[in-house]
Amino acid sequence: MDTIARQLDAARHQFKTTYPRQGMEANIVHIGFGAFHRGHQAVYNDLTNEITGNRWGIFELNLFGDAELVDALNAQEGLFSVVETSASAINSRLVRTITGALHTPNSGIQAAIEKLTEPQVKIVSLTITEKGYCT
Repeated sequence: MDTIARQLDAARHQFKTTYPRQGMEANIVHIGFGAFHRGHQAVYNDLTNEITGNRWGIFELNLFGDAELVDALNAQEGLFSVVETSASAINSRLVRTITGALHTPNSGIQAAIEKLTEPQVKIVSLTITEKGYCT
């Protein structure tokens, strides 16, 4: 079956890592799947996996907000694109480091706790942007 993830992985991107995703574990659990994390931390993790040969996946926990983003991410098997623009170019980058996601209002807090305490998890991270300070 041709999944959305396979179509996205096969699409033309100017930048795409090539490390194997099979068997990649979620060594990082990130709380909040916001734009800053998608555009910076997930990209850097993807590049680090490529350069070092490590395969540290990121599992996303959304504690509140829209479930649609988490549903879309899971439907795409964790793959998403970032568009990078400058004065001279527009490039697209396929980010391949996400292993899955939970939306705790739908999955329940117990599922989040279980994910956070899995033995392979080495880092729990979160991003607080100006939106987080204001809510």
